[in-house]
Amino acid sequence: MGRIRIEGGFLKGRYISFPDLKEVRPLTSYIKKAIFDILGNIEGFLIADVFCGSGIFGIESISRGAGKVVFVDKSDVLCRSIRKNLFDFGIENKAEIVCEDVVKFFKRNKTIFDLVFLDPPFSVALNPELLQLVAGSYKRLILRRHKSSLVSEKNVIESFLGEISDQRLYSDSVVYFFGSI
Repeated sequence: MGRIRIEGGFLKGRYISFPDLKEVRPLTSYIKKAIFDILGNIEGFLIADVFCGSGIFGIESISRGAGKVVFVDKSDVLCRSIRKNLFDFGIENKAEIVCEDVVKFFKRNKTIFDLVFLDPPFSVALNPELLQLVAGSYKRLILRRHKSSLVSEKNVIESFLGEISDQRLYSDSVVYFFGSI
């Protein structure tokens, strides 16, 4: 099992556990702190943590005051792990876990989220259908990609999601921000 620390809010200093799976690459503390510093106050936000993996972004969001987080991942193993962490922290009432393919989720989704955190595995090319579906579902969007995909994917991303309002490089990751961050 892997472990990662919650950096802020009422759960600060506690750890989540998650299965050691090849496709799970949780946000480092450095990137997570930088993102939340940029976001500022997320009190009461409705957030979607998409391709949620370990669930650290969503759990950190709840700890920092988010109203509700919808965790979306197709892995049963990861969904069970997130559910256990939510129950262990007593925050299950602030979350919904959707264990299905992300494209299927967005096809049936009618909700406009205050924030969508989209963190697909680096090995997964961004699907234009997914980007088109995501485009109408958020006020703010954060997309994390591998730095090497920066040149090849940037035009595709912008053609579906609009102009990038900010972008930051962190180690092997590029983090794009869309909307009023």
